[in-house]
Amino acid sequence: MCKKTKKEMYDDISLKDISEKLKTVDSQSNDDYNKLLFYRYFELKDESCAKCRDEAFSFNDLMTDKISLVKASLMNDRLDSTVNVDFTRLKSDTIEYFRNNKKTVFCHDLTFMGFKDLYFVKYADMGKRESECTKNVMDIIYDKISVADKNCDEAKKGLNDYLNSVLNGEKLIDRIVNQVIVSYKNYDYNIEQRAEALVNALKNTPQTRFLRSLSTNFKNDAMWAYYANNNGVCVRYNFNKLKCITDVDALNQLDYITLRKVVYYNKGEKPKFNAIEYLNSLFTAEKRLNDLDVYCKIFENQIVSKDMSWAPESEWRLIYYNAGSIKNMSYSEPIDLVDAVYIDESVFNTCKAKRILKKAAEKGWEVYKRVISPKINDYIYQKVCLNNDD
Repeated sequence: MCKKTKKEMYDDISLKDISEKLKTVDSQSNDDYNKLLFYRYFELKDESCAKCRDEAFSFNDLMTDKISLVKASLMNDRLDSTVNVDFTRLKSDTIEYFRNNKKTVFCHDLTFMGFKDLYFVKYADMGKRESECTKNVMDIIYDKISVADKNCDEAKKGLNDYLNSVLNGEKLIDRIVNQVIVSYKNYDYNIEQRAEALVNALKNTPQTRFLRSLSTNFKNDAMWAYYANNNGVCVRYNFNKLKCITDVDALNQLDYITLRKVVYYNKGEKPKFNAIEYLNSLFTAEKRLNDLDVYCKIFENQIVSKDMSWAPESEWRLIYYNAGSIKNMSYSEPIDLVDAVYIDESVFNTCKAKRILKKAAEKGWEVYKRVISPKINDYIYQKVCLNNDD
């Protein structure tokens, strides 16, 4: 069992990690099992209604075994997913960081020039870990090229001699030498552009992150009224089903989707984005490049922060963070996690509800009807027995 407390067990973690963690747990307590049950409310109405795009979107997901995420910019609160940062100060801080940490930043850049793969085999034979191999190699290369500030020819010769001692292939070595020297010489020239790119990335965060809002509560009357207009559906997603996913490609894709708990703050108390903390995490991270690194989470901390007035929703979010190249307003992932639906009595006999009931019978979902009990003057949830003929 994971050493984290129950409260921490699944907070702030990728779906792939949850899947792997569940596979290593011999038995789950009811608390642990219930911790991975999440809910989403939506209204059942005519899909042609302009105000019902989210309803049509959610209904389609339910019928096609998908989970779709929408761009953060489409959230229903305009402050939602914004980044709390002084952008003028951010740019100046970033420029200063690049100037004061040239070796750290440039050695990080080298990993994107192919050196991590080129040198892993050589240093693996020496029994070192990959991160140690990479750091050793980057230090050597940087020492060779740093003399380019005074003598470019000497830097080229030093780097060329070093590469010849560990690699075969004259063309490959020439390409690497030229690429590294040009990048090093252009480092100072590109600082302002890089700082501007970071500023723009933060400004565009709501456009480059895809979210799916979920709740831990299916009995929230305010959410039934606000999201389902008291004539809709609440869907239960059971994330315990992640342990049943065995397809390697599907699991790798889930590594890009994180489950995050929303943090609620009083007015004016949302933490500011810390550029130095972000840059230190980005350029000193020793994790694999395809991991969800700390620097990504620093970004995401800004889009899982909401005003305290939203706290009764008990919201969690799925965040797809590898979304920079996606032009659509939504992103769909084929993940079959639904295991129950709660349908309000006002729409229980509609055509759409009957389609949901038929799907539920086929998939073995639990079905509950939400009704008003005259005895207690409150909503109750009656379990409905289905068969494939319903």
